[in-house]
Amino acid sequence: MVWLFVPVGLMLGCGPDRQHVATRADSQVASPPDFSKPISFAGTSSSSAVTGLRGFAQPEPFGRWTNRKVALIDFNGPLPDRFDLDLSAAAFGPNVGAETLVVVGAKSYAVRIQGDLSAFKTYTIAVENPLGERSIAFVVPHPVAPEDVGKGTDSRPLGIALGALTIRLIEESPKPSK
Repeated sequence: MVWLFVPVGLMLGCGPDRQHVATRADSQVASPPDFSKPISFAGTSSSSAVTGLRGFAQPEPFGRWTNRKVALIDFNGPLPDRFDLDLSAAAFGPNVGAETLVVVGAKSYAVRIQGDLSAFKTYTIAVENPLGERSIAFVVPHPVAPEDVGKGTDSRPLGIALGALTIRLIEESPKPSK
């Protein structure tokens, strides 16, 4: 049996070479994430609430494409316990109308993104996050390169395009007094 002692504030993860790596993500948070403004994926804009993107292509004028089966957005602190997630999104090829999963912790939410790049639409998902998760994952149904379906020479496996997302806190209803 091997015992591993991890100092408080370190998180263990699995690096690309399948070795465990430790990060000090918790110790670098000066204040909770500011979710009062939309998070744009267009151009070079960024949000101080986001600490990392995985599974996304480089930014383009409209936003970012996912370019993996799973794409993750990491935040600098816990997401709210309950919130509405507004996604401005489009899809490519066989992903249009297919079920994309949005995952926060152990809960997943299905959304069918209907439009292509010419028709971004906003989708709202009511999310519950009782464990204070810090990331949102997108599980793309059918990532496919445009060149593989005869739509140009782009070899990236595209899935969904995100233009922006907004996290809107859902306030608890006040309990009636007795």
